[in-house]
Amino acid sequence: MLRFFQNKAFREVGSALGISEDAARMRVGRALEKLQERLGARGAAFSIAALGTFLTAEGAIAVPAGLATSITTAALATAAGAAGAASIATPWIKLIAMTKIKVGIVGAVIAAGVVVPWISHQQTLDQLRQENQSLRQEIEQESQLAAENQRLSNALAQVKNAQELSSDQLRDLLRLRNEVGTLRRQTNELHAALPAAASKTGNPSAAADTSAAWVPRDAWAFAGYATPEATYQTVWWAISSGDSNAVLAALHSDARKAFDQNPELIGTIMNRRDYKDIPGYRVLSKMGTDGEALLTVALNAQADQTNAVGTKNALKLVALKKEGDTWKFCGSKDLN
Repeated sequence: MLRFFQNKAFREVGSALGISEDAARMRVGRALEKLQERLGARGAAFSIAALGTFLTAEGAIAVPAGLATSITTAALATAAGAAGAASIATPWIKLIAMTKIKVGIVGAVIAAGVVVPWISHQQTLDQLRQENQSLRQEIEQESQLAAENQRLSNALAQVKNAQELSSDQLRDLLRLRNEVGTLRRQTNELHAALPAAASKTGNPSAAADTSAAWVPRDAWAFAGYATPEATYQTVWWAISSGDSNAVLAALHSDARKAFDQNPELIGTIMNRRDYKDIPGYRVLSKMGTDGEALLTVALNAQADQTNAVGTKNALKLVALKKEGDTWKFCGSKDLN
């Protein structure tokens, strides 16, 4: 009380309590240490200097300075007049000092009980805010990952579709290559047979000019599809007449796929100048089976004339296939 509530020096405290200055200093230090330990056990950490400052401030507010001074002065004056009175005043002084200390301790404990939960509450709120922010970031990342996953799934589906389409095109390409290889083999066989036929007739220049009927342009007409020769004449009649639908009708279903995929292709064929200038044709030979046929055709008027294609005795190898009961045009290849 004398030290913290009346701001007395240690010498004055020692004189009031009947002890030396050093003893008063040690007693006050031990009291502060005990108070620090008790407050620390309750979760309130204060330094000794902070406790001293706090007790001094609380003592000044809680007890009127005049009352404390009058009690202390009266007790000291009585102690100076008579030893009996001093013996009576000393316990009262100690009682008042102990009461003030208890009041200060209770105030410190109450303050610690209010401050410590508030600090803990604030720490909990900060932790919850951080966890909430972390959860929001995780949710945003999951949303971004889900969107990216969907995008990659769509891209993978498109790649698979493209691969399937490429596989179909590759199969068609291999099939066409096989057909071209067959036509080339048959063409080579035909070329090998032509010199032998020419040697038998004794006229090599007229090897392709056989006794087969010449079909001039003016005689072209719709001949139907009953034979390979009839289908071939129907194709030339449709081209010369400018009837693209008739041309498509004479095509085999395998050959018509190219025109279905590229509608402009039929226009290109119908407008070819060299086709418009062909004077006629002659079927020189026919090879094949019951379902396939190869015609060797000469596109010229006479064996010694140069036709519109720009070569004498222009030869073509024409492929036809049977579709149902009719023969349909598959394509042709130049032999010159």
